[in-house]
Amino acid sequence: MKQHQFLQVSLLEIPDDEEIRDILMTVLLDMDFDSFWEEDDKLHGYIATEKYNSQKTSEAISAIAGDSVKIVVAALENKNWNEEWEKNFDPVDIDGQIYVYAPFHPERPEIPYKIRIVPKMSFGTAHHATTSSMLKLMLDINFENQLVIDAGTGTGILAVFAEMKGAESVFAYDNDDWSVVNSLENIERNACKKIDIVLGENDVLKGKKCDILLANIHKNVILNDLSAYASTLNKGGILLLSGFYTDDLPDISEACEKNGFEIDTFLTKENWVAARFTKIK
Repeated sequence: MKQHQFLQVSLLEIPDDEEIRDILMTVLLDMDFDSFWEEDDKLHGYIATEKYNSQKTSEAISAIAGDSVKIVVAALENKNWNEEWEKNFDPVDIDGQIYVYAPFHPERPEIPYKIRIVPKMSFGTAHHATTSSMLKLMLDINFENQLVIDAGTGTGILAVFAEMKGAESVFAYDNDDWSVVNSLENIERNACKKIDIVLGENDVLKGKKCDILLANIHKNVILNDLSAYASTLNKGGILLLSGFYTDDLPDISEACEKNGFEIDTFLTKENWVAARFTKIK
């Protein structure tokens, strides 16, 4: 499996506006950026060198945040990524029930579910509103003896939590080879035995069936892949979706209804949504 070299693309002097920053990250994700972290008036994004288009990136940033934003691009060796995360990755406590932490963080034996993650270039540490909201929704679902699929697994955090909650098996996939490598490491790090992960798009779902499907991606991918999710989920199955804004929920809900789903509940955090649907047809 090919290992990418990555670029750090730093946006300097971006407006102090949370909505602008969220839009920037969403648009850059669509342009194949993998992950981000914020620092004062800076936003740092990471992308494989061969996927980076300087002109398109600059035009997109200017259209969203204005021409005053400065862009600084630097080559980043993969081996340095852990050092960056040790400086910037704090542990996450979700309702006193889930503790997401790295090997260099202190243990929290009093918390029921402890997920050890080293994110490297992948998305999914529970810092972002979408990941933490997905985990919160998962807390209220019975995973015992269920067949689970994790679409766009990132770090593998949702797949790991599904196994911790008693899933019979978890099939996870991602279209980024670095994410697959990182997920495999995190699966091993959490001593998981029931997770199978592959590199691919939604075509890997052909012939698969499941009781619960998790997809923390973003709006366009969800809308494109919904029919594949519907074909994969058993009747009465649960679909958890996140990666889109509050204003996008009506579009997502309408598309889900057309594919035989009914919305059960949803959470909003920092203008991001995580929603639970049931397959009724």
